Amino acid sequence: MDFEVFYKKYEEGLLKEIADEAFKILTQPIPQTFLNEYDFLNLTIDFISYWEHYKDFDRIIQLQAGVQQNSELYANIRFYINEILIRYYCFTNNKAMIVSALNAYLQDEDINIELLMSSVLQVAYYGYIDIVDSFIENEYDHLGESDDVDVESLEDLAMIKFNIELDKAAATGFDQAAFTQKMSVFDFKLPNDILAIIKQAFELTINDDLKTKVLGKYREKKREEMLTLKIIFMKYMLDKQCPFVLSGVLWGYFADYWFNKEASSWLGYFTLKERSFQKFLENLNVLMPRKASSDALVLWGSRYIVEFIEALRLEQPTYYAPQKKMLTKLKTQFKKDYQADLWEFSFVHRWLPANDLLTQEHDAEKELFLASYNEEPEEFTPEDFQDQRQMMGDFMEAMNELMEEELSGDFFDDEYDEDEAFFDDPFGNEAKLDKRYSNKPVLPIQKKQTFRRNDKVTAKYPDGTVKKNVKFKTVQADFEKGLCEVEA
Repeated sequence: MDFEVFYKKYEEGLLKEIADEAFKILTQPIPQTFLNEYDFLNLTIDFISYWEHYKDFDRIIQLQAGVQQNSELYANIRFYINEILIRYYCFTNNKAMIVSALNAYLQDEDINIELLMSSVLQVAYYGYIDIVDSFIENEYDHLGESDDVDVESLEDLAMIKFNIELDKAAATGFDQAAFTQKMSVFDFKLPNDILAIIKQAFELTINDDLKTKVLGKYREKKREEMLTLKIIFMKYMLDKQCPFVLSGVLWGYFADYWFNKEASSWLGYFTLKERSFQKFLENLNVLMPRKASSDALVLWGSRYIVEFIEALRLEQPTYYAPQKKMLTKLKTQFKKDYQADLWEFSFVHRWLPANDLLTQEHDAEKELFLASYNEEPEEFTPEDFQDQRQMMGDFMEAMNELMEEELSGDFFDDEYDEDEAFFDDPFGNEAKLDKRYSNKPVLPIQKKQTFRRNDKVTAKYPDGTVKKNVKFKTVQADFEKGLCEVEA
């Protein structure tokens, strides 16, 4: 096919018609004149999105090898390919390729820390803690020397390591001196009173009378109590075969939700309210790659959170029934929205089911998620790759804007005084990167969360044009530019 004909079809959004031709072009040396004249970066990203949509990961793997013949183009897309393939390798349990793909982030001086952190979390979500542990041990100092890595991302990695070491302590016993020495390598300053709280928390379980032994008067010793509860929750989740790293991230997200609620008692503090919880989900990790993964973690992890709070005996079991019903409804909607892509979130079934869920229900849902890998997705349309390009552009623009701001060093800062920052989010700094973004007001990408991409909406334009019952993704670009109003 003549290249000008090919490129015209590409601009018209006829990706399916020219996908094979695109693969041939991208896996061969591209003339420099073409690279100078045509937008190969967006073209390549669009076709990667196309093959990802149809789960043609073999094609993406072959592309990754072939496109390296065009070194400048490859340098601009290699992180993007890497992040996609790590999710695929996690799902297929290919540990060797997970290790290789993580290391590929560091194959030259340039590092995309946002996509790297997304991949590290994805590997942790799937329970490959040994890989994450080894990666942090080997690369922490190297990352600290890179101009591309911000202090907050280093703190996030250090907090992941912190939870990994707590996980090890759960099996061998908490050795305060050894733990302190180990974590000092990762720039931690651990006051003795915090270490004492951790040690005491390891002696408690969900079966103890936590209301009496842990909870005091509301707000009196709230910081210490929340730290204690977090460690007990992590131990409870470990019995469900969920590692400390993952349960620590989960608790950190909920601690953020609870902290931003107005409450006058422990019961009110821990109660999940539908409207505020939905708003919390909409804003969760709103500017981070793969928001849906953290949404899945929170939605499926929420049943365990409620079960844990119920064990505090703040109210009768019937009190929690509406909350469980609300969470079931939200999970049902999530499964509908991601019907053909549920396989990406299959890590939620690596845990044992919550005590009040039937094993048969858990296993049936697990099979549903796995089977979605073979489910045919909706037809890929021009709007899909345009949305993807817009999303990536908004993400990078917002990231650049945020990186220009001064952010406090908190727990790791040389001027750290007492333990105020530590207790504001009890050793929950693994979610710190996400909280920087989740509370940032008035950024363009936040509008994306008003409607889901496949929601049916009505769009009204100033010239009187009305588009009824269309998918939100078809008018999303106009909505975000302020060219129309959208109603559900």
